[in-house]
Amino acid sequence: KEALKPMLKAYGYIIIDTPPHLDLLTIAGLVASSEVVITCTPSTYSINGIAQTMGAIESAKAVNKDIKPMGVLFTLYNDRRVMHRQLRQAIIKQASASSVSVFDTTIRESIAISEAQAFKRPLFDYAKGSKALSDYEAFIKELQRKEGDRRLYRPKRERA
Repeated sequence: KEALKPMLKAYGYIIIDTPPHLDLLTIAGLVASSEVVITCTPSTYSINGIAQTMGAIESAKAVNKDIKPMGVLFTLYNDRRVMHRQLRQAIIKQASASSVSVFDTTIRESIAISEAQAFKRPLFDYAKGSKALSDYEAFIKELQRKEGDRRLYRPKRERA
């Protein structure tokens, strides 16, 4: 957390992307964070995963009293699948019982995400017109609205 302090003035947000399981890197990320976006896929494992993540956030408060969950973000989501819609509703119910919101924006399933990862390129560069990129941009705008951030989001699309 101390190592990030000098960068806070230069950046509006610092994103710490951790593995999808609770290990030492994830715990370190929680300790260094002030706010947490809990990502989940529409699967039955996510129901337990969210509960475990909430428990880890509570544990991290022993070292980092400022940490708070901002909400749950669905990734790899397909609203045409009945199971995805049902699991989303179940997770919304579970999250609200913990006083955690679920973002309206979902990140759709997209081959562009997997391809960008495989080619080690940012999605902004690899798939400029993709639905996934559009979803991430919508999520950033929703996050800024939720946090009262009035700065306009303009992704850098050019590479030097």
